[in-house]
Amino acid sequence: MRKRSEATRPLEAVQIDHAKVDVMIVDEDSGRELGRPWITLGVDALTRMATGFHLALTPPTRLSASLAILHSVCDKTRWLEERGVDFDWPVAGLPEAIHVDANSFFGRRAFVRACREIGIETVWSEPASARYGAHIQELIGSRLGCVPLITDIGPMERGERDLYVGPHAQRLTLRELDSWIGAEIAGVYHCRKHRDLGRAPLTLWRKHMRDDLLRLPLDCVSFRLSLLPDDEGVLDQEGLRLHGRLYWSRAIADDFAAGRKRLEARYDPNDPSRIFVRRPSGRFVKARALAITPTIEAPPPDVELSEDSINASVVTSATAISCARKCANACPFQPADR
Repeated sequence: MRKRSEATRPLEAVQIDHAKVDVMIVDEDSGRELGRPWITLGVDALTRMATGFHLALTPPTRLSASLAILHSVCDKTRWLEERGVDFDWPVAGLPEAIHVDANSFFGRRAFVRACREIGIETVWSEPASARYGAHIQELIGSRLGCVPLITDIGPMERGERDLYVGPHAQRLTLRELDSWIGAEIAGVYHCRKHRDLGRAPLTLWRKHMRDDLLRLPLDCVSFRLSLLPDDEGVLDQEGLRLHGRLYWSRAIADDFAAGRKRLEARYDPNDPSRIFVRRPSGRFVKARALAITPTIEAPPPDVELSEDSINASVVTSATAISCARKCANACPFQPADR
């Protein structure tokens, strides 16, 4: 495997790293200050295109990396539309390898296993120091467009929450920051001349990227399920209770009638409106949160999601483009009320 600096094609190597965003996050309802958020960012080594990101108020974990990878691989058309971002972000597809610092915050074995199942090699590099954000600093600098990043973070600072920043710092909700970063990446950073490349990352991406280089999962749903966290919920006659919420589907009612008391479910921490419950067959069905949709006059049919194709081959070229459009327009991970 080549080093990052020797990548010869897009998505041959993607660097995953973390930094803090120098913005104070406030609660949407109360306005209470919550602290600076962490960003987990993927950057393509050849073109310096941002491949995807994930925001969280807690220090990075394996889940942070997994959600950043999901954002990197999937088509971003609908994601941009939902945030009102009128720019193109053409990066999509499975990277050949992901480079991660050996002292990063992931659960290493589980992360390697999940990547291997979807055909991604993991390359662990020894960092030059115990400080974090160095690769982001090296590849893109200390800003994403106009979004300021803190890329020099020591071990003792990882778990600290910034409860105060000066009055000059921007104060945004996490949702507002998510949209702002998307607009700055797609509309500013990708289009501005990069100091090392001598041209804009988007220009280099378009020069080198071809349809036959685009690899997308054969089954986008199974791909996402392979990276989402799982937990067990308690089943009773009202539904499945998980993380303080009540979920329901016809399949859950069948499981209760069969005498099952606990069910495994996978969930997206960014969207508690639905979970994916494992059936005895090994397949998954989507269950809706009753607390979010209290009136269910005619529940939608259960959609069974198979894990059988997690290890399947990937698709390329025109088939991949079709898959990307399907993922953008009909993916069951999209909230139903959007």
